[in-house]
Amino acid sequence: MALRLSTGLRNQLMDKEAVPTLIVVAQTTISFDDTGSGPNGGDQILDSGNGLGAAIVGGKVTVFGSSSNNGTYKVLSAPTDGSYIEVEDGDLTSEGASQSVTIAGGLGGSFADLFRNGVMKIFPGTQPANTLCGTNRLPSRARRVAGRC
Repeated sequence: MALRLSTGLRNQLMDKEAVPTLIVVAQTTISFDDTGSGPNGGDQILDSGNGLGAAIVGGKVTVFGSSSNNGTYKVLSAPTDGSYIEVEDGDLTSEGASQSVTIAGGLGGSFADLFRNGVMKIFPGTQPANTLCGTNRLPSRARRVAGRC
């Protein structure tokens, strides 16, 4: 069996790091709801100022400055209007909006992120020859000029 990975995927696998993204900084409009009322039945991090729109579903967010909800959470859903981020049910404790809370996100580093835009081809047996350089694909002079064989 042969395995061919795209150049982008190979580069990502070799340098597997998350890219931090700042979602909100020191806002007093952030509250936490542990009732499981999110669209997927999860808890919600709410923002009355609608500043949570940069959260990415499947990514993670880290909360700082909360009195009882500091930690890292997986994002289950996040509408583009920035009104909330849904996390797993049971992860949060209800808390009103009064603390100065910062939320940072991260994307990348997981295999799901790496394979999201990567290409992986698996062939039975050996890897086929380059389609431009195979028999009767291009005349030998054209192959040399193209520099691909």
